[in-house]
Amino acid sequence: MTLRNIENGPVGIVIANEKFSALDIFLIYSKGEFFEEEKEAVKILSNLRQNPITSKLTHFQFYNYLYDVYKICAYLYALIRQVEKIFPSKPENNRNKNNICIFCRTKEEKFTFPEHVYPESLGNTEIILPAGLVCDACNNGVLSRLDTSECQPKIDGGTFSNNTAKHYTSPEKYL
Repeated sequence: MTLRNIENGPVGIVIANEKFSALDIFLIYSKGEFFEEEKEAVKILSNLRQNPITSKLTHFQFYNYLYDVYKICAYLYALIRQVEKIFPSKPENNRNKNNICIFCRTKEEKFTFPEHVYPESLGNTEIILPAGLVCDACNNGVLSRLDTSECQPKIDGGTFSNNTAKHYTSPEKYL
C-alpha cells in the first residue's frame, strides 16, 4: 500500500461533482469537529451527514484513513525500536527537560499523563510516550475526543470497540 492509496482511500466519493479523498474527509472532520471547528468545515460535515449513505461512506473513509495511518506509525515505531536495540541511547537524552508539548508547544500546562501513540482502547499497551511530552490539555482534551471518535465509529450501526480504557468522559457531541 502506498501513501497515495492511503490518501485516496478505498472508496471514491463524489458529491455534487466534487471528489472527496480519504485525506479530504480526514481534514474536514479535523477542522470541523475535532481541532478547530471552522465554520466552512462544520457546514460541509452537516451536509455530508444529511444523507445516510453519504454519512456512512464518509465515516468509513475517515476511520479507514486513521487505521492506515496507525499501521504506518506502528511499522515506523517497530523500526525505531529495532534501531534503538542496535544503537541504544542514554535515557537522559530522551527526556523533555523543558516540558514543551509536542502538539501545542505550550510550557504552561501540566504534564502528568503518558500519551498513547494510538488509543489504549484499541489494545495499545506498548507504544506510549512518557509523561512530560504531551500536556494534559492536549492529552485529555482534543486527543481524547479524537480517540473516542476513532474507537466508536458508527459504520454499520454498531461500535468498533468499547472505549473503557481511558479515564475521561467524552462530551456527547463527539460520540
